[in-house]
Amino acid sequence: MHKRMLYLSKKINFYCDREKDKDIFKHLFMSQTNCSYWHGIFGGFYLPHLREAVYRNLISAQKLFYDKYKKSDFILEEEDIDLCGEKELLIENKNLICCVSKRGGTILEFSIKEPPFNIVNTITKIKESYHQKILDNTKGASFGTIHEIVKQKEPNLDKFLIYDNYERLCLVDHIVDKKITLDDFLQNRFDTINNVYDLNFKKYKDSIEIVYHCSLEDLVFTKKIIFSNLCGFNVIYNFKKKKRLINKLFAVEFNLFLPSLKDVFRKSTSLIPLSLFILYLKT
Repeated sequence: MHKRMLYLSKKINFYCDREKDKDIFKHLFMSQTNCSYWHGIFGGFYLPHLREAVYRNLISAQKLFYDKYKKSDFILEEEDIDLCGEKELLIENKNLICCVSKRGGTILEFSIKEPPFNIVNTITKIKESYHQKILDNTKGASFGTIHEIVKQKEPNLDKFLIYDNYERLCLVDHIVDKKITLDDFLQNRFDTINNVYDLNFKKYKDSIEIVYHCSLEDLVFTKKIIFSNLCGFNVIYNFKKKKRLINKLFAVEFNLFLPSLKDVFRKSTSLIPLSLFILYLKT
């Protein structure tokens, strides 16, 4: 989220005029409020409505920029937006903004422009320093200040300290046991394909095809993501070698941040397609 803001800020400051594009800068500045970029005992990054406010203003600023400065109706850019060392693809049309990564062909952002909302405004469970204090608190340890006191609001809260070993994004590819349970999923008892996929893409007049190629010793497949001028995308998997899937299942994970439908339909001037994702599996 932070790097996404810096990326858009750089573009706006390069192309826009402070006087002529006041609305664009207003939304950019509103997206830079500090509360959403840190985490402390009184809130911050983990509060979803704060992250939502950042993305709402980022999307609004980018929509205004697109409407005024777009070079084509369908924009495709290669940029290392999150500064991970690999370039992402940023796709934009009049309806959406989408950021796709080489890391497993995952989707980092899927934003609707009207109303401005990022459906992949999700976070990954990581270890925080104060988690140790929760564990210490179960053993009766004492602390000095309000910032050091961490009380359990319910019994056995420490049992919920489970961390992800992959990013909670969209289109995350897994290989799971056929008898996998919800507890297995919560405890990360499965294999995630975190490889950097080979990338090819083609841009047409009214569509973009992004093809990722995964080649492992016992599993080879392509993953094609197709964007049109609509507010959505299609995904097609085509398996060429699947020995690794013997007695296993290939699973695709979507992590979604959903709005209040009441707010969506109250604020929106047009209906939004609710069926955003269509998945085809070809074996």
